[in-house]
Amino acid sequence: RLVAADQALYRAAVLDPRDPLPVAHSIVVAMGLQLGQDEARRRFAEAHRRDRLNGTACVGMVQATARKWGGTNEGMLQWARWVSSEAPDGAQVHKWVAYAHIECWLDAGKGAPQPYFLRPEVKQEVLASAQRCVLSPNYAVRDLTIRSCADRNIYAFCFSLMREYGAALAMMRLIGPYVTRAPWSYQGKAGEKYEVHRQRAFRELYGTPAPAWADFLAAAGHSPLAEASE
Repeated sequence: RLVAADQALYRAAVLDPRDPLPVAHSIVVAMGLQLGQDEARRRFAEAHRRDRLNGTACVGMVQATARKWGGTNEGMLQWARWVSSEAPDGAQVHKWVAYAHIECWLDAGKGAPQPYFLRPEVKQEVLASAQRCVLSPNYAVRDLTIRSCADRNIYAFCFSLMREYGAALAMMRLIGPYVTRAPWSYQGKAGEKYEVHRQRAFRELYGTPAPAWADFLAAAGHSPLAEASE
C-alpha cells in the first residue's frame, strides 16, 4: 500500500508542478518505505521549491529527521532551527523548534538526571521560539482557528512541562475548548492529560483546584454552547 501511495503521489505531483501537497505528503510515505534521510530531504526541497516552508512538508521533516526514523535528535533540532531562521517574525513555522524539543523529550525517557524541559538551554530556546510565534504581535493567525489552536496546544504543553504555569494557562485560555490530540496524547488520553496539566497549573500558581471547565471557558471569553453549534 505504501508503494501504491507513493506512486499515486508522484503522479499527482507531475500533473501539477505548482502543488506542494503531493510532494509534502510523500515525505511521510518515504519514511514508511525506509528510503532514508537523503530522499526525505530531496522531497522536502521540492515541496519547499513549490511552496516555501510548506507546513505539511515541515511536520514531515521533523519526524523524518528524528532519531527514531534514522536521523539524530541534534539533526532534527538543527533542521527546525534552520526553518525558524528562514521565517519572518510571527510565522507559524517557528513552532517546529518547540515540536522538535517535544520529540527529544519523548526520546530522553524517564531516567534522565534532569527533566528534559527543565534544562536551561531547552527552556530558553522554546521561549525564544514562542516569542517569534504565538507570543509575537505579528503572529500570522490572529483569529481562533484550527491552525492557531494547534500552535497554542504545542506551546501550552511545553510551558507546562517547563513549569512556566502562567504562560501555560495563558495559552489554555486562548485555546478554549479546542484541545488537540497531539501533543497531549503523548502522555495518555489527550483530554484527560490536558486536564491534569490545567489542574496542576492552578494548584502551583494559586494553591487551589482549577475552576470547572465551563467556568474556565466563560472566564476566558469562550461560549462552549455557541462554539459547539458552529
